Amino acid sequence: MSIQIIGKSGTVADVDGSTYRPLKVTARQVEYGFLGSYRIGIRYVLVSTNPGNNFLCFRWADLTNIGLLWGVNLTIGLEGDGSGSSQSGYLQMYLVRSMTSAGVLPTQLAPLNAPPSTQALKSSMACSQMASIQYGVIVSDITGIYDANPIAQAIFPNQTTRNSILVESKQLLYGSLEKQSVHPIVLVANEGFSLVANLTAGSTYTIGVEVAWSEVSSY
Repeated sequence: MSIQIIGKSGTVADVDGSTYRPLKVTARQVEYGFLGSYRIGIRYVLVSTNPGNNFLCFRWADLTNIGLLWGVNLTIGLEGDGSGSSQSGYLQMYLVRSMTSAGVLPTQLAPLNAPPSTQALKSSMACSQMASIQYGVIVSDITGIYDANPIAQAIFPNQTTRNSILVESKQLLYGSLEKQSVHPIVLVANEGFSLVANLTAGSTYTIGVEVAWSEVSSY
């Protein structure tokens, strides 16, 4: 079976031979339309007193549009506890469904829906519709259903030295910060993700996270 490709002008686009007219295919960024694409960097000094709780949460609540989560980068450094004891742990990323509340964490970054277009990759983009971005030592937990298993995790070995890097700078925890290089996590209303820290209690850690996402009407 042959396939005939007709260009915008109605001219048939031949697809082989040195004298044929070439057919060009152009890859474009995701069509965000009247919305936009965004990126944020978060740095937090965490004194671990209750391992196993989330310390960062993103929640999408828009009933009409959807959020496309492209990637999450991670860096963890150990400042130490002064004892020289061995420090180790892991950090996991969970998807959360039916998230009616992102809980209560000390630092609230979203909604980012007040001018100017905070965190937008182009000044003409709309303000982000991300309902909640929170981080810090948890006060009250998320109201929602965690997936049974994490979608990503970073594990670091025992370390006794202060001011050491436990997770190398900008390790990809999920996907890629470059849009459309991977399939995004598609967030609809009341969905999001949580980073859960399981770190040695009593120690101080500096955690850096970078997140990239787009907001679209369909995908």
